[in-house]
Amino acid sequence: MELTRFADIKTWYSTLGGSDRLALKVLGGFLAIVAFIYLLWLPAQHYRAGAEAHYREQMELLASMQTNRGLFAAGNVGTATASTLSLVAESAKDNGLVLQNYEPVQGSNGVRVTMENAKFDTLIVWLAALADSERIEVVRMTLDKTANDGMVNVNLELRR
Repeated sequence: MELTRFADIKTWYSTLGGSDRLALKVLGGFLAIVAFIYLLWLPAQHYRAGAEAHYREQMELLASMQTNRGLFAAGNVGTATASTLSLVAESAKDNGLVLQNYEPVQGSNGVRVTMENAKFDTLIVWLAALADSERIEVVRMTLDKTANDGMVNVNLELRR
């Protein structure tokens, strides 16, 4: 069946005039180029861009870890700072808040925290609970409204 179909197409092609054959070849070449671009080239470029972004994020994380290596290497972080850091991280997780970044503040018993798209109401309840039960207070806070109602981006500095 397939061989007869191919033979039919070959016969049909041979009956075409020279300009029709040329037009068919140009159309076929154009379709091949379009297929190459949309099926191979663009997906590869998209994957490459994502991989480069992930690489940059990982390099920034590595640089941050190398910068803060001295804080954790030989017990340079006091137990109060370490416990404040872990307490803030655990209580945020327990309250359904996702910390994008958190790090100790040098020279104090504090922690810097960054969150994106945090529920404002949950954030306020969490901060009140930290102040009441753990005596962790807000030193600095920057809130930015997001496009979603009730959601904020926040930068905090907390201290015990």
